[in-house]
Amino acid sequence: MKKSLSRLLTLLLCVSLSFAAYGCGNDASSDNSSGNDEINEAVNDTTIFDSVDDTTIAPETTDPADISDFSSLNSLDKIENALSEDVESTIGALSSDWEELKLKIDTYDSYSKNINEIESFYGKVVYETEQLCNRLYSYSLSYAQVILSSEKSCDDMYDDIDEIYDNVYENAGDEIYDEIYDGILDDMYDAFYNGIIDDAYNDISYSEYYDASSNEYDRWSDASSEVYDLWSDTCSDIYDFWSDLGSDLWNEDLEDASKTMRDFEEDISHKNTVAPVTPATSETTAAPETTAAPETTATPETTATPETTAAPETTATPETTAAPETTATPETTAAPETTVAWREFLADYEAWVDSYIAVVKKYEANPTDFTILAEYTQMLTELAEWSEKTDEMSASLNNSSTQELMEYSAELSRIALKLAQAAN
Repeated sequence: MKKSLSRLLTLLLCVSLSFAAYGCGNDASSDNSSGNDEINEAVNDTTIFDSVDDTTIAPETTDPADISDFSSLNSLDKIENALSEDVESTIGALSSDWEELKLKIDTYDSYSKNINEIESFYGKVVYETEQLCNRLYSYSLSYAQVILSSEKSCDDMYDDIDEIYDNVYENAGDEIYDEIYDGILDDMYDAFYNGIIDDAYNDISYSEYYDASSNEYDRWSDASSEVYDLWSDTCSDIYDFWSDLGSDLWNEDLEDASKTMRDFEEDISHKNTVAPVTPATSETTAAPETTAAPETTATPETTATPETTAAPETTATPETTAAPETTATPETTAAPETTVAWREFLADYEAWVDSYIAVVKKYEANPTDFTILAEYTQMLTELAEWSEKTDEMSASLNNSSTQELMEYSAELSRIALKLAQAAN
């Protein structure tokens, strides 16, 4: 902990000294005209990638042609309006579909009869999140094209680049996290795993309860992990793009700015050649419908890494005391309490990990904020405590079934990987 803290303090000192030496701003270069000609040529040669590859079978959309026509976004205002409408309509349609599904499935009987529809909706949430994240890349590129072809001074372009951070990275990124990951998916956990299935414990056999509970948790966990990874990777890439462009313009290096834009376009073109995550549906289930997106889209301003809210604290599944009358052996009847305990533990642990990641991102965006430094220091103390708790929980599962141990280990490894990626 002391080593990490000293690194942070050293970094804070370096940042402070560099600001003092370099100044708070820079003057526009009088040689911008030749550089702008090069930028204009680069922008004219740059083509925004199509949002869906021709070989990919995507779910129905209202008008995909409009969404992929980013060439019409030729001003900062148009990009911002299109982006806002796209995010709002996509998330709004998903929320509407979820409300309909929740009304339809309100008992264990209706739940068990509509598993395929539930699986399909989980897949749709992942698919729509992926498609929206892909479009965020395109909005960011549109911002860069408009700004770098504006023939403004480097100072003015440097200021305009914050549109990528504010509108795409922060505003759109926060909406995806809050409304999909921490919204719809958290609601699904409460409604199904922690609601309908838990309420049916005394009405069904333990074996049926265990299977239903485990399968639903896996569906929710898989979808949540995929959505989180999509959100995290997209925001990280866009943040890096904004930061690199800002550095180029700060140094009045339009040639490097042009190269940064070209490299970003190439990167997102490669991303789009990979088939998107397709919804998990049964053979009889139609592919999920994507929500109608606005004709245009916009990219957010860039300034500071958004304060991402911690992952939803999943409520603990009630402790079950004794299994209903079944032919289960005594060992089986004792299982519910153990199962509930480690699932609750992992849910709490992952919520803490997401909180830790949010603090790390805040520090990266505001390295001179000593309040964030203090918060991070506290997180390091809690990290050691969680390590001890993990060892204790692992030891308590020594007498559990092989299946349960494998499930616990897989979930713990996934969360640990998320923590390790944040630390790097």
